[in-house]
Amino acid sequence: MNLKEQFKEEFNIDFPIKGGDGLSIENPIIIERTEMNDYVEVEYVYLKYYAIYKNIIWQQVEQNLLSHKDKKIDRFKMLIPLEDKAEFITFYFDITECLKC
Repeated sequence: MNLKEQFKEEFNIDFPIKGGDGLSIENPIIIERTEMNDYVEVEYVYLKYYAIYKNIIWQQVEQNLLSHKDKKIDRFKMLIPLEDKAEFITFYFDITECLKC
């Protein structure tokens, strides 16, 4: 079961996403174009529920729009504070479909 299916089961949220797990630029979460086309909200809500699902607290430290293999990729870098150190995790969202007119 992928995260989209797990989130639907656990939180009753059906994210308009497909593709990978988003943990590398080669395997991004693809945001599907919808009638509302609010891909930014989809990204933030997905990240919120990912943190809840994994039971972690984090803060966003960076967001960049990248071009990669003719795709537009939103990259989010998150800081996870731990007791004796900090850890970073990066998510990649392919928003190419959402930017088409």
